[in-house]
Amino acid sequence: EKRVPIVSRLAVTPAQGYAIVGSDEVRPQTVRVIGARDVLDSLKAVPTETVEIGSVKESVDRIVALSDTLSNLITIPDAPKVRVRIGVQAVGERTVAGVPVVIDAVPPDREVIVIPSTASVTLRGGVERLARVEPGSVHVHIPYDAHLFDTARTLEPKVEVPQGMSFLTTEPARFRLIQRRRAVAPTSSTAGVRRTAKGGSHATP
Repeated sequence: EKRVPIVSRLAVTPAQGYAIVGSDEVRPQTVRVIGARDVLDSLKAVPTETVEIGSVKESVDRIVALSDTLSNLITIPDAPKVRVRIGVQAVGERTVAGVPVVIDAVPPDREVIVIPSTASVTLRGGVERLARVEPGSVHVHIPYDAHLFDTARTLEPKVEVPQGMSFLTTEPARFRLIQRRRAVAPTSSTAGVRRTAKGGSHATP
């Protein structure tokens, strides 16, 4: 015997203007099965019965039975009723302003200035999730590329948004970059040396 995950086959189709948010919540998550060793070795999960629900405008919470399609191969002692929850919310949009634009992996001898230094990012997702989005969970970045930075006038950034959200646009859509070498600080061997009037040098006390 062994325990395997339960996979939901509850299929939900949201109504127009609505969307599924997050992943299916399945309880219990696993079940104990008994069968021949070769069958159990190849068994990765046990599905629920297939249930289809259409034109959904709110989250679905449904009790479903396990599928009996494997009943001739395995035994499930005390087969549980499975509770499946699928989140459905109205779709909305939200703009997160003032997101810093970060340049990834800049070499120590280089300095990159981004103009402008922040972006406004517009997201789409379930309205309840949008309301809980923290500004710090949205990231805008541009990977460092020496050749590209020298030749391109503007670059489009990469955007990372919270799970369950989709990214629509940034404002601006592209950013100007100025790349320059960092000033090299004097080394300890030259910091205390100054030139004399005759062209020689001596250490400054």
